[in-house]
Amino acid sequence: MKTNFGAFVDSINESTEEILEKNLVYKRKYGKRVDDRTIGSNAPIRTKVLGFISEKGTVSKEALTEFFDTLAEENGKKPSHGWLRRNSQYITKVMDEDGNQAYELSKRGKKILATHVKANL
Repeated sequence: MKTNFGAFVDSINESTEEILEKNLVYKRKYGKRVDDRTIGSNAPIRTKVLGFISEKGTVSKEALTEFFDTLAEENGKKPSHGWLRRNSQYITKVMDEDGNQAYELSKRGKKILATHVKANL
């Protein structure tokens, strides 16, 4: 199958547009010296966990474990507390009123969640 060079260039331009749409772009700081950051937009577990913590504000460790169990029933994939360690940039550990360990969204987690919601509108 032979094609001309123009069709080839058009197909490459179309494929690069699809690649750019797979990533969410957010800025850490505003200015010319700081680069944009990109993360994958197709991360359903990350989105659900961040959304759950955002709805509750502050979530205890027990409530988060129960939520992880419900995710395992829905998706067949169960995130563990190792997920929290790997994604610690989105979640901050805090102590609640009773002195128990709890979690809330960090600035980056709030920004990622807002970017993801804006991209899906």
